[in-house]
Amino acid sequence: MDWDQNEELVEQILRTGMYAKLYDEETTYGYLTYLTYRVEDTLFTWKKKSDVDGFWADLTWEEYIGFLRREKTLLLAAQRVLLNTVMAFPASAFDFTLTEAEVDFPVARYDSAGMLHMAKLYSFENYTSIVEFLMFRAERAYYPLWKKQRGPHYTWELYIVELLHSRREFVDPLSRAFRNALVQLDFLPAWQMIYPTIQEDEEIE
Repeated sequence: MDWDQNEELVEQILRTGMYAKLYDEETTYGYLTYLTYRVEDTLFTWKKKSDVDGFWADLTWEEYIGFLRREKTLLLAAQRVLLNTVMAFPASAFDFTLTEAEVDFPVARYDSAGMLHMAKLYSFENYTSIVEFLMFRAERAYYPLWKKQRGPHYTWELYIVELLHSRREFVDPLSRAFRNALVQLDFLPAWQMIYPTIQEDEEIE
């Protein structure tokens, strides 16, 4: 089955929740926090390098986060960058051959007190959707590998049951591929496309 050509089935699975939620709420929120940081850090790093004499030149991280929190257009752009990048992550980029994955995700913007300032992109009620959608994409990519081994009668339903109740040897390659994907997501192309459309409105001295 070509999942990408069967959007109706994909929407049905997401709507009914017929996929495996492999992480508890606290872990899921931690993953979203990391992705939020990555999105915001990508814009800051890019503009600091490319705008050495302009608006961004002397902007500190704390000033940038304050600016981001105030500017709704920029905040909405950050949401769009995150969503578009996750949705565009190709199935072929999930690596199920990894023997280990990231344990501690790299974060470099802590202040002197050890605090990480960020602008919140999603409310508590919908914070899991982005992370779970990426997990669902990983599960979609992992399924054909097992269907090939188990045969034509190995349905999506059987696969999800096995993910939820199987041994670590079955689930761990999926988990490692997912965690690796969190690090591999590249937010710069989406920022380079979206930011110029709002630049004049946002960069006010």
